[in-house]
Amino acid sequence: MIFSNAVIDTIFAEAGTLLPNVKMHQNELIEEIKMFEFTMTQVKQHPWQNVSIEQVQRDQFSTLYQNIQSSYVGDDPEEDYKEVIVWKIKDMLYVTAAVDHDPSISVKWDVVVFNG
Repeated sequence: MIFSNAVIDTIFAEAGTLLPNVKMHQNELIEEIKMFEFTMTQVKQHPWQNVSIEQVQRDQFSTLYQNIQSSYVGDDPEEDYKEVIVWKIKDMLYVTAAVDHDPSISVKWDVVVFNG
């Protein structure tokens, strides 16, 4: 397992603190992580298979963060997210939490591999 329970709990807790009035479900974050980890098991000899991540940090400076903010965050409820939070997990590996303009829609979690 690449993502430890502590990392998952940290991401979810930070998201809850940063987005106090936004609907989110930890099981949706866990499902995204499980899909990513399953995909990694299909890649022979990938270095991430031998890694267990214990720490995570919020990212506001990477190229991925800048690309998301300039391309996917804005005021148009039909086209844009209201806000996206990014956590750097490891080099080239991130978790994002995207907030819709509609408060009835829960946070969209993604595990992102980005080499920028």
